[in-house]
Amino acid sequence: MYFGPRIIAVKFKLLDCKNREMVVRFVSAYAPVSTSAQKVRNEYLDELQKCIISCSDEEVLIIGTDANASMGTRTSATDHVLGPYGISKQNVAGHLFRDFCETMNLCSAATFFTKRSYTTWRHMRSKFHYQLDHFLVRRMHLNRVVDACVYGALVLDSDHTPIRMKLRVARNLKHKAGRPATLRVNRGLLKCPTAHSYFLNAVEKADPSLSLPERVRCAAKATLSASDRAQPGWFQ
Repeated sequence: MYFGPRIIAVKFKLLDCKNREMVVRFVSAYAPVSTSAQKVRNEYLDELQKCIISCSDEEVLIIGTDANASMGTRTSATDHVLGPYGISKQNVAGHLFRDFCETMNLCSAATFFTKRSYTTWRHMRSKFHYQLDHFLVRRMHLNRVVDACVYGALVLDSDHTPIRMKLRVARNLKHKAGRPATLRVNRGLLKCPTAHSYFLNAVEKADPSLSLPERVRCAAKATLSASDRAQPGWFQ
């Protein structure tokens, strides 16, 4: 399936262990560089949006993309696109692409797993490290992702480091009932200036009748918390 010069998609019909059919759509998308004219980037996002909308809810959508944008990491509990892990640097193109992903209900799988490195590209002059390449999945399918990471063991003729993702192949996943969702405070988010600012602001706006420790706890839950899942590394 062709959605423009930068986007191509292919649909696979897979069988799970119970011989039930599951449809997975793989999309390869190459974004314009961050210095491209905004009109060019908008045209690309319009084409990518058409591709996403054409995928039914019954299909599992996986987008492998060189986003040519730094989205950063989660800075608040209301961010459903990014997890707490990865390279925190964010640029203008990354901010716009994060907003696009939020609109399309997509999330970056690798940012929900703890890894030693998230660098997919390094600037030749500055030597700065960037996380430009992502596997994007719909939020409702994130529980299918077993792992997502850079894959330095695979050597390619490219200045980008390959990425890989492991996915559960099952038509229906079992859900554990009776376990309420809990929240964990990720103090590591305080290293991000934006998250640190949100936290301090929340402390100032907390109920003045509370003691200082209680105000700090309330602020931490509001700005530094993340859902706790059964799988290690998820939403921590």
